[in-house]
Parts: sequence; structure tokens; C-alpha cells
Amino acid sequence: MDNIEDGARLLIQHLGDDKLVWVIVDADCDGYCSSAILLNYLHRLVPSMVESKFIYTHQPSKRHGIYLEQCPDNVGLVIVPDAGTNDLACHHALREQGIDVLILDHHQCDDRTQDAVLINNQMCDYPNKALCGGAIVYKFCQCLDDMLGVHWADDFIDLVGLALTADMMDLRQVETRYLVTRGCNEIRNPFIQAMVFRQSYSLGDQVTSIGEAFYIAPLVNAITRVGTMEEKFILFDSMLEWKAYSKVPSTKRGCKGQLEQVVEQAVRTCTNVKNRQTKLQDTYVSQLEELIAAEGLLDRKLLIIPLDSFSLDKGLVGLTANKLMAKYQRPVAVLNKITDEDGTIHWMGSGRGYPKSKLKDFRQFCLNSNLVEFASGHQNAFGLSISDANLEAFVAWTENELKDFEFSPSEDVDFVYTAEDFNGKDILDIAAMKALWGQGVPEAKVVIKGLRVPKEKLTLMARDTKPTLKISLSNGVDCIKFKSSEEEFEEFYSESGCVTVDILGTCNSNTYRGSTKPQIFIENYDIINRQDYYF
Repeated sequence: MDNIEDGARLLIQHLGDDKLVWVIVDADCDGYCSSAILLNYLHRLVPSMVESKFIYTHQPSKRHGIYLEQCPDNVGLVIVPDAGTNDLACHHALREQGIDVLILDHHQCDDRTQDAVLINNQMCDYPNKALCGGAIVYKFCQCLDDMLGVHWADDFIDLVGLALTADMMDLRQVETRYLVTRGCNEIRNPFIQAMVFRQSYSLGDQVTSIGEAFYIAPLVNAITRVGTMEEKFILFDSMLEWKAYSKVPSTKRGCKGQLEQVVEQAVRTCTNVKNRQTKLQDTYVSQLEELIAAEGLLDRKLLIIPLDSFSLDKGLVGLTANKLMAKYQRPVAVLNKITDEDGTIHWMGSGRGYPKSKLKDFRQFCLNSNLVEFASGHQNAFGLSISDANLEAFVAWTENELKDFEFSPSEDVDFVYTAEDFNGKDILDIAAMKALWGQGVPEAKVVIKGLRVPKEKLTLMARDTKPTLKISLSNGVDCIKFKSSEEEFEEFYSESGCVTVDILGTCNSNTYRGSTKPQIFIENYDIINRQDYYF
């Protein structure tokens, strides 16, 4: 990568001076993993220096990059893992103060900085563009390994794998797949070890990319979005080898005055903050559903929601937009009203595309309008800003561009069976591929057509607050529908006949007392027919 050796030499040079090194921890899971990889590596190299002259800070809200007002005194070097490429003015301001800047990032920028050492796979000829901030830091540490004659970079491969998964990097890229696979198989980091143990039921017998995406990364991101500053430091410190097992006053209910390890507190805190985030998010979704109905916003092709009378927490705008996208099955933009000091109004928030439609890149669609101030991020998950002067024109442009477009959902399906020709072995074989699934390689889906379900095969099991529907088939396969209801059970129930149904789902295996049973987790279904009698 361009500048990687220059960056390594710059860092080594600053290890020998008397000024501080400021590491900016970016506000997402990739950002936390990136900074943790760097600090863990450097602590192996120069532990006393890292503990005495390295300062790391967290963003007070979910914002990214360099904020000069946070800069400590007597800083000689600023390191920005997983961010900072676009902060050209900040690079210049720091250079003017005699402060060096090292960027370890993967985000694109139209302009190239002249005031910082930039290491970025998107801004050079490095062939793999599906690397996140954590992977860039890892490769930087590999460079330090080569220069210093040590072999420590690979010890943090689990943080690299989690970062790549959390930032949704494409697993069809061979290098990215390799790093994620190794990361899942070589777990050493105290925080990841503790999370795997806590989430062992959900993760099953193997840590996979899709398991980390559902059961670890969202808990880290919850802290970065709605956690207090104290909660952010507890989580990040649990990722640092030399701090994770330190003792701190317990925050566990009923344990006042006792001590507990940082990592123990961090894992519990992640769960509590995730629950707090979910409650707040549900409140936001309810508010916006009322607004959508009151203002008739569903009459438009896109669900564009400018919030005039109230605003959402910046850290939850994207999650809320994602919930609405899933419910209304169309692209969504949720925009807070931002007023500058001079009175200029902007509408800023998040866009979420509907990946099951034929509009595959909502971000580029917005950019094509030439009416947005920025749309930065991923194809279907990105930050968006529109000036007040252009908002109505943008809405009108989208309506015209999409006037003949239908956002009807479709599913990419890998296997289609009839009720007579599928078997448990196929289901187990597909379930055994679970380590393959991830971004760019979605979990395989199957359709079973024409299943006839009499009441004897049907069970509604109570589980937590939402019951689970189970259809036990004669070939030994169980079809499971989580978060079901009494009403759904009645749809499938026939007193003396049967219901014929097509189901779409994913494959799973359930091992109990040495016996492995094939399962299909139902994601969707269609009731095809009802008959009064079944023999």
C-alpha cells in the first residue's frame, strides 16, 4: 500500500520524542477494533510508552473523523484508524501547529491530503478494495513486524475478522475471506472470548462471520451509538490486553462495593445498552409510523421523512431507517433538520436501500440527482445531506425517475424442493456450510413447495415472550417459525383436514444428546390451499 513504510517510520520516530500520541477511536465496531489492534500491538512493543504517552479518546456521539476541539495539549502525532481521509482541513490545521497526522483508513475521498501520511487501500493501487479499517491497521502492523523483526500482528487476527464482519466487507474477495476465517478460528482477544462465551447458545458450536454479525457486532455498535462515555471506555478497555482483566468497582445489581474484571463488566454492559437502544429505537419507529400515516408519505415511491417538529438521536437514525425499510419494503431516508449559525437549513440523516428490489444502489441513485450535499457510505446504508433549498426538487426528481418502478420484493433462492423430493440429509449438508455465509455470500435459502400440514404435525411452543411454531415432518425435518403467535398458529391449523403451504427458509442442524436433527427456520410462507379432510 502507498505510504505504509513511511507511516511506520513516522510512528517509530515519534516513539522516541517526548510528545504525546493521540489515537482517535472511531465510533463503530470497526473503529474500536482498529484502535484496539494498534494499541495492543504497540503495547507489546513499548508497553511503558503506550501506558504513559498514548492518549485515546472516544467521540461523544456517533460521529466520525477528527474533531480538533478534542485534541490534547503537547501532542506530536495524531493517529486516526478507520477514519480521517476526508478531514483535509483538519490535516492542514494540525500540520500548521507542527503536529503530524497518520491516517489508517479505507474510506474514499475525491481529494488527496497534502498534510498527512495516508494509508488507504481505496486511494492507491492495492487490489483488494474490500478491506476495512481494522484490516488496514493489521497490514500496518505486518509492516512493523517486517521492519522490527517481530511477529505479533497475527495475534490480533480475531479483531480483524470482527471488524471486517461488522463493516460488511465483501467475503467474495479471497484475502478478506481468509482474514475473516482465521479471525473466527483464532480467538484470543479478552472481549471477543467473553462475548463468545456469553452468546454461546446463539452462536452454536462454531464462531462464524454471520454469527458475529448478528450476536457480537450489534452489541458493540449499540455502545458507540447510545452508550455513555464511561460505557464506551469500559468496552474499549476490555479489548486491550493489558487492561481487560483489571479490577474495577462492580456495577452489577446487588454487588455494590465489590470488584469485577473490566471485561466482565463490558460484556454485561453491552447487553444492557443494546436493550436500552432497542427500546428507544422502538419508540422512534412508532413516532415515525404515525408521521408517515398522517402526512401520506407512502404515496411516494421513496419514503423520504424530513423531521421538522422533532429529531432523532443521531446514533439511531440509521437503525430506525432500516426498520422502516424492512416494514414498508422500499428505500427510506430519515432526515433531521439542522440549522447553521447563519440560519441555513440542511436535512441530514441516513438512507437505507431496499436490497430485495431492482434498485440495487440507493446511494448512487441519490448522487445521480446532483441535488444532495453528500451521500457517503455503502450502497444501501449511508449518511445523507440535502440542503433545504433542494429538498422539494429532490423529492420531485425521485418521483419522476421512479414513476414506472415497482418496489415489489423478491428473494434469491438457492434450492427449490417439492414436499416429496427433499430430505433431511440435504438440509444438514446445507447447514454445514454456515462458515461460508457473510457479506456478498448470503446464507443459502430453500423453498419447500406443497407441504401438507395436518394438526398432528403442528405445535405452538411457548418461548420467552414470543411463541415458536413447529411443523414436524414425517421425513424427520422440523420447520421452525420463531416469533410466531396464536393467530399464525390458527392459519396453519385444521381440525380434520390439512393446510397446504409453501415455505421459504434457511437450513439448520440441532444436536441434542448425541442426535442431530435437520431443521428449516421459516422466514416466509404462503398458504396455498385448505382442505376439510385429510387421510
